[in-house]
Amino acid sequence: MGKADKKIWLIGTPEFGNLGDHKISETEWEILLSMYPRQIIHEITMNEYWECRDKLQKSIGHSDILVFHGGGNVGNLWPKSEYIRRNAFQTWREQKKIIMPQSICFTDDEEGKKELELTKKVYSVPNLILACRDENSYRFAEQNLPCRSILTPDTVMFHKPHRKWFIKQYGVVVCLRDDKEKALSDKDVQYIVSLSEKKFENVKRIDTVGEKQTKNSRSAALEKFMDQIRHAELVITDRLHCMIFCALEGVPCIALDNNYNKIAGGYQWLKNLEYIEYIQDMKKLESRMGIARRHRYRYPVKEYRKLFEPLLRELRGR
Repeated sequence: MGKADKKIWLIGTPEFGNLGDHKISETEWEILLSMYPRQIIHEITMNEYWECRDKLQKSIGHSDILVFHGGGNVGNLWPKSEYIRRNAFQTWREQKKIIMPQSICFTDDEEGKKELELTKKVYSVPNLILACRDENSYRFAEQNLPCRSILTPDTVMFHKPHRKWFIKQYGVVVCLRDDKEKALSDKDVQYIVSLSEKKFENVKRIDTVGEKQTKNSRSAALEKFMDQIRHAELVITDRLHCMIFCALEGVPCIALDNNYNKIAGGYQWLKNLEYIEYIQDMKKLESRMGIARRHRYRYPVKEYRKLFEPLLRELRGR
């Protein structure tokens, strides 16, 4: 079998409503197409994996590469992705397997400890690489998991953004989570909104989670969401990918953390961008609002792509 006959399988992409995960999927395609322009690339969503698992066993060859969707799903907070990986690693032990950049979170309780032991057992397979997107996850993987790990930014930071000017229609866009990763209290949220309304004429509330999307509908949904980001003078968010979207589009952003410091980890890659701020103390919010500007900044995509070299080397097979 020649090199061009090798197939690439992107496994476990989402069909739910989190646009951050869908942007990861789109950028995973961007990376894979740049690395394998002559190979056949197949995308298998989470639902499709279980529906066509028997067909996959007949279709995946020994020299194929299995690439697993990245995000924040190594651990027991969002276990559906972990279940797919566990099944796949037991099914295709010898093939090269790369988990795209991840945050790791096993809860500090009996359930978390039990799931960690299962993950340790299943990740003990040949030819498995785990990419971690923050220092804490990388250290955890190095200390606790049997596979080889590398450190790279979140997948979406590889994306080449728009280079257009957008009229600032909104003063502040507030994008705050309301799920099991939420760290802000209701009082904090009320303060953020009221302070925004006091400081800016227009305030818009949005979220990266909405209607269920498929791999066919995600591009249009992402473009609609990104359009709201592009038209803001300032974005306040506790969602990692909203912060990254702002970085890509050159939009000033104040970022707050989730319940396991995922934002802090992501911010370490973005801290040199003057228009992205991370705060831990709500008392600093008002003073940081001064970063809002009516002009756009530029995301240094070439510099960020250099940070992906450890991952690109693994994808190249070197």
